[in-house]
Amino acid sequence: GSLMEDLEGYRQAQAAEWHQTHQPMELENLMDSLQRLAPGRRGQQKRLAALGGSCCCFFFLLLSVGTLTPLQYGLTVNLITKQVNSDAVYEGGRHLIGPWKSFLAFPSTRVTVSFDNMKDSQGPLQTRTKDGLALTLQLAFQYRIEKDQLGKLFALANQQYEPLFVRNARDVLLKAAADYEAIQYWQQREKIGTEMRDLLNKRLAQVYATCGGLQIMVIDLPPEFEKSIVQTQVTEQMQQTRQHEQDAKRITADTEVLKAVFTRNVTVTRNGADAHFTQVVGVANAMAQQQLLEVEAQAMAKVQERLKLNPEQMVAYQQFVAYHSL
Repeated sequence: GSLMEDLEGYRQAQAAEWHQTHQPMELENLMDSLQRLAPGRRGQQKRLAALGGSCCCFFFLLLSVGTLTPLQYGLTVNLITKQVNSDAVYEGGRHLIGPWKSFLAFPSTRVTVSFDNMKDSQGPLQTRTKDGLALTLQLAFQYRIEKDQLGKLFALANQQYEPLFVRNARDVLLKAAADYEAIQYWQQREKIGTEMRDLLNKRLAQVYATCGGLQIMVIDLPPEFEKSIVQTQVTEQMQQTRQHEQDAKRITADTEVLKAVFTRNVTVTRNGADAHFTQVVGVANAMAQQQLLEVEAQAMAKVQERLKLNPEQMVAYQQFVAYHSL
């Protein structure tokens, strides 16, 4: 037992001696290592700080960008205070509008509103004509929001602008439809559509929009009236057909008269030309005969002169020439 205690005491003495000689060196080495690592850590901290700042700036920039499609106008709204800036109107694209803001979008193109039987439409317009007949109209119109007036429109109706347009359009169109008689919807349909469009455009201008077009698609009147109108149209069409037939016969008769006059003029002209031709030919033949006789006379005179013939001999010579030509 004493031997083991002596060995344990010896190990403890050796350990104490080792610690006394090596501990100062380890502390010095540790301090040297920390001094060498300190500049690297400071640089790394600076880089991390710069990276964090860049990420914050990029995230802040993303929060500050708003987007509109090419067919939209926009007003900015603060997402925290819910206040809308109605003074600045933006067009389609990406815009730097600041953080915690977004766009309220409005259409920048024409939008069609229909009053018909189709799904999601406003339903047909029902009223009475000026002469008291029931009338159902199915039509459509196109409105467009004025960019310069968008702030005023938002102050008037917020984003419920289309119901406002529909109410005004229904009021104007019902009053306008009642100003026409039933027969006018058959005879002056295009004119009625133009006048309704102009009236609607004036009304929409009061709520900061314009009407770019209006189309009357269906006009429903009582069946009895439509039947009478159809019969009237058929009768008028038959009268026009008969009138056209009479005009065609008259034109044919006039053509025959003109043809006869032309033929007569051609005949007279041809007869006159033939007579003139005969006259010219006769004169030419007479002149040719006269010239032939003159030439023969001159030839006989020269023969008589050269041969020194007396009149009797000359007659005999002429007879001889005549017999020879036979």
